[in-house]
Amino acid sequence: MNAVLRSTFTVFALFALVLFGAACGGSDTAEEASGDDAGGAVSSTPAPAAGGEKKAASSDNSMQTPEAAMMQSKFKEMAAQEGIYFGEVPEGFPTDIIPVHPDGAIDKSSTGNGDFTLLQVVAGDKDSTISWFRDHYKGLGFNVNDPVTVMGRTMVTGGGPAGELSLTFIDREEGKTFVAQVLSPR
Repeated sequence: MNAVLRSTFTVFALFALVLFGAACGGSDTAEEASGDDAGGAVSSTPAPAAGGEKKAASSDNSMQTPEAAMMQSKFKEMAAQEGIYFGEVPEGFPTDIIPVHPDGAIDKSSTGNGDFTLLQVVAGDKDSTISWFRDHYKGLGFNVNDPVTVMGRTMVTGGGPAGELSLTFIDREEGKTFVAQVLSPR
């Protein structure tokens, strides 16, 4: 139970970072958030859409003040020192276990407290997204519990050979789903 509480805390801490990033003029896409700020991190861009073309960036930060840009850059540097990455996953992140959905774009990732966390936005409805992730984890030998929805947030938990798992799914605008995955290795 301690691992689940720690995972839940990690997810809520990363949600706070999402809000802070938006308040500072943060980017909305992995393409805009990736860069060399995190040193040694592996950049990720959105997966190609069904027709094979990449998704276009939709955020315009041209209105961001130089002070806000500097503050955002410093925040990213400090976050990377704590194992939090914006729009990318660091080298060695277990994407074979914690997947990036084929129609997903990485928002943030974290390697703090021995846990691995991946936040992403998936271009798809919540039910089909939940089904895709449940099938993925079942295929890896995880025991995956049935989804539980409270106040618009759907939680799925489970355990398997790689550790304890906690997933959170939230409906977003335009048929998109926000997905938070937390793996607490044993």
